[in-house]
Amino acid sequence: MTIRGRWWRRGAGILALALAAGCGTTSLTNMWRDPQYTPGAVKSVLVIAVRKDQVVRRIWEDAFVHQFSQEGVAATPSYQVFPEAMPDTDAVREHVRTKGYDAVLVTSRVGTQEVSTYVPGYVTREPVTVFRPLWGSYVTYYRDVYHPGYTETDSSVHVRTDLWTNHGEGRLLWSGTSQTLDPRNSGNFSHEVSDLVVDEMRKQRLIP
Repeated sequence: MTIRGRWWRRGAGILALALAAGCGTTSLTNMWRDPQYTPGAVKSVLVIAVRKDQVVRRIWEDAFVHQFSQEGVAATPSYQVFPEAMPDTDAVREHVRTKGYDAVLVTSRVGTQEVSTYVPGYVTREPVTVFRPLWGSYVTYYRDVYHPGYTETDSSVHVRTDLWTNHGEGRLLWSGTSQTLDPRNSGNFSHEVSDLVVDEMRKQRLIP
């Protein structure tokens, strides 16, 4: 293989890693679904994001409302009803029964875990040019250069999302915990999680 070929392969590998880093880094775990639930019965939802920061609360609620709307589900962010602070359980229950929502979605951050990944070392063949006084000219040769491996540490943020029915005394219909690696932007983070969660609800036939 030529030197040009080696460097092309190395560059292609680096590009692939860069593209992978830019892709979604959220996955769902610990999912549960009520086996007795009637498919497609949830057509309207009150969305509650449990966040201390009211701006972050609005960002998360809007993200879920947007994703639900894409699936034809009428969703309302709780901040439109309770704009000043997070509502208590009794206030939510009374509002939901009055307005006749089919379900309530509650999403909250439940923890952060440090994740370490080892990136192995690699060897490149690099040119070295030196002057040879005896010959009165420059000579180029190639040598192997070892680039040592290293460990990267990222934060994995866990967000739990529960969907509760409004029928009867209310019961849990679905629950799932998302894991997102090193989220850097609240807007992107919320949309990535809400997109994955709502899509899973569609696959589970929780929504039409």
